[in-house]
Amino acid sequence: MATVENTHNEDARFTFGLVSDVLSALETHGYRLPDEEGPRHRALGETLARLAEVTRVFEGGAS
Repeated sequence: MATVENTHNEDARFTFGLVSDVLSALETHGYRLPDEEGPRHRALGETLARLAEVTRVFEGGAS
């Protein structure tokens, strides 16, 4: 799985705007981050890593 850092270095389109749009879409559809700080940070980190993978796979990259 690609890291967020690798995706950022390879593709300038992976921006805070993209991340913000995806998080907003999830919240619009009823998904919520955990309230507690530790689980919230872990969830955000995992979400960023998975989003990096989704962007690569979306364009036909290997998963």
